[in-house]
Amino acid sequence: MICEAIETVHAMRKQGIEPSVFTYTILVDACCKGGMVSKAEDVVDMMRKQGIKPDVVTYIALIDSYCLHNKMDKARGVFQLTIKEGCSPNIHSYNVLINGYAKLKC
Repeated sequence: MICEAIETVHAMRKQGIEPSVFTYTILVDACCKGGMVSKAEDVVDMMRKQGIKPDVVTYIALIDSYCLHNKMDKARGVFQLTIKEGCSPNIHSYNVLINGYAKLKC
C-alpha cells in the first residue's frame, strides 16, 4: 500500500498539484510504520529536492521509527539534525527520544 501512496503523490505532481509538507509527512510516517525506514529517508530527500522543508512532525516520525528498532544513535542523529536545520524540537520530540532510551536494557 505504501507504493500506491507514493505513486499517488507522483500522480498529483503530474497533474500540477504540489504535495505539501503534510502530504510528505504522511508518507514518511507510513513508511516508518511499515518498517521501511530507508524509504522514509528517501521521501525526506525528495521533499528537500523539491524545496519543501521537513517539519518537526516529519522528524518525529523518523525518530520514533529508529527508537522502535533500537537504533538510538540514528534517532539521536535525527533529533540533532532537527535542531541543526532550525526546526525546534517540541515536547513530543523529547518524549519520543526519552521513551526510546527508557526501553533499552541497561
